[in-house]
Amino acid sequence: MKNKKIWFLVLLVILITQLSACRMLINDPEPSDLFNEVFDRLRTNHYLQPDDETLWFNAIQGMIDGLEDPYTTYFSQAEFLAFQNTLGESFIGVGVTVENINEQVVIRKVWPGSPAEKGGLTPGDIITHVDGVDYRQKSYFDVLSAVIGEVDTTVEIGVSRLGSVNTIFVTMTRQEIDNPSVTMNVITKDSKTIGYLKVNTFGNQTLDNFKAYLDTLENDHNISGLIIDIRDNSGGYLHIVVPMLQLFLATKDQPMFSIEAYRNGVLEPEEFMATRSTQREYPVVTLINGFSASAAEVFASSMIEHGDYEVIGTPSYGKGTMQTTTRLTRGDGDELHISTGRWFTANNRWIDRYHSTITAVDPTILIEQNPYFFTYQIFLTTSETLTYDTVSPKTMNAQMILNALGYFVREDGYFDLKTQQAVALFQDNNQLEVTGDIDALTAQKLSTLIFEYKQNPAHDHQLSAAIGLILHD
Repeated sequence: MKNKKIWFLVLLVILITQLSACRMLINDPEPSDLFNEVFDRLRTNHYLQPDDETLWFNAIQGMIDGLEDPYTTYFSQAEFLAFQNTLGESFIGVGVTVENINEQVVIRKVWPGSPAEKGGLTPGDIITHVDGVDYRQKSYFDVLSAVIGEVDTTVEIGVSRLGSVNTIFVTMTRQEIDNPSVTMNVITKDSKTIGYLKVNTFGNQTLDNFKAYLDTLENDHNISGLIIDIRDNSGGYLHIVVPMLQLFLATKDQPMFSIEAYRNGVLEPEEFMATRSTQREYPVVTLINGFSASAAEVFASSMIEHGDYEVIGTPSYGKGTMQTTTRLTRGDGDELHISTGRWFTANNRWIDRYHSTITAVDPTILIEQNPYFFTYQIFLTTSETLTYDTVSPKTMNAQMILNALGYFVREDGYFDLKTQQAVALFQDNNQLEVTGDIDALTAQKLSTLIFEYKQNPAHDHQLSAAIGLILHD
């Protein structure tokens, strides 16, 4: 009798559990039904009276945002053209490279001689306003599209800068910015000739330009070594990186790097092998920094792990995913930029700042850059002056420039007596009115001289280290 009661209780528990499960299934709505209900109620009852198009696009953006992947993006036709523009040999704009960091549009690079540099914008500035419109809640490509425009048109950009309480507004005239994907230089020192190739991006013309310059360096200059500079290179097309690496890496059992990507719902791995029988006879050194990303990191890691080449600089950005852009059949020229896969180093390591335990490509030789390379040109209005016994980020920047130029002052932004004396000496040395205050003319001269300072390879600590390594190889 006792056993019968136990079995009865067991059966009763099973029956209750099954009934509860059935009830959950009956009451739990299909996600599509739930979505439609929310959609209809928002459309008919929300006080803002959103139209269907707004709700649909918000829903699309919500799907993308829910992935927590900063690189998957919905492009309008205009936004996609702006994106493609960044991989060309020139572009229309103010001369900045920007990055989407934590939903903020951060200036990563300011092109030398550009309107942005002349206006005083600097790496690290966060774009908050364009032509008086607050863009802090808008998408990355909304900002990009607003900044890019027609040649000789003006744009006012507002930025947030560390240490500055107020938004800094700068008005500039858009220009066609020369954006060569590769540039070449020849460095002669201690009777040795060293080739220097700066790769700014991996675009459509990069491989052809790179090979042509490399042939020139080898055949016309008989170089003793080569420096490949991919600092501030945010990446580009992965299929361009493969043949560039094959110019330097010799065949091994391991791949130069590998990928795994989804194609039509199927995860497909692929390895990329070296093809040369031997490596080039001269030493090759690669330069990287914290703004070397994606395809640039593929290049650097392959040179380290597969080629045993030296890489000098600071740890890279850490972008270990690949994106594919496809045109949407139901959009008016709109595109979907999707992260379809990951890349892995020759030693099968995944490097990604967001989702991996390995967050960067570490250089084989860690060399910090000259801190004065992070100063920016000073922009002052004709009525604005930096004076004694005041504190400002602009004064701090001016003090760093003075130190770089050999006038030794503090660097904390306080305009003390020694800073005033240094400014007066600087003015006297440069045929300016001697006041001890930094006015627009003094700021302009300081900006011109720090620009020239940065152009001197001897002041580039990382480049100097690469040259020294090749000289003593």
